[in-house]
Amino acid sequence: MKKLETEEIIRLSTEEYKQASKMPLVVILDNVRSLHNVGAVFRTGDAYRLEKVILCGITATPPHPEIHKSALGAEFSVDWEYFHNTCDAVNKYKTEGYTTSYLFNCVCCLIAAKVGIFSGKFFIRCPLYFIICFILAFHAVSVRLFP
Repeated sequence: MKKLETEEIIRLSTEEYKQASKMPLVVILDNVRSLHNVGAVFRTGDAYRLEKVILCGITATPPHPEIHKSALGAEFSVDWEYFHNTCDAVNKYKTEGYTTSYLFNCVCCLIAAKVGIFSGKFFIRCPLYFIICFILAFHAVSVRLFP
């Protein structure tokens, strides 16, 4: 497999992305200090058409040059919301019918969604030390489950 040039990558415009159907998954970033990790989650969210990224506590919000450096524009397409208190975010999405999952359960949650055991909307709370694990695990699982 050859590496694609930037011009060869088929990517939706921001407007097309906003109109496209999304995976009913919200990721909550809980007090993440690294702006590069925040940008990486936005880029991952863009690639897999996640519904929204929730930023909580000390997690920085766009627009920010360091987030943009790793998000590569995905912070403009992926919807996001900020909450000072993570519990407020969790409670809001629970009342909207989302099922809670924590990162170490996300693989099981994605498999259950694919095979039909679980249906509906869910969110994953992602603490600081699990950011890279989230990106790698989500990529590995979703490539197999959501072609």
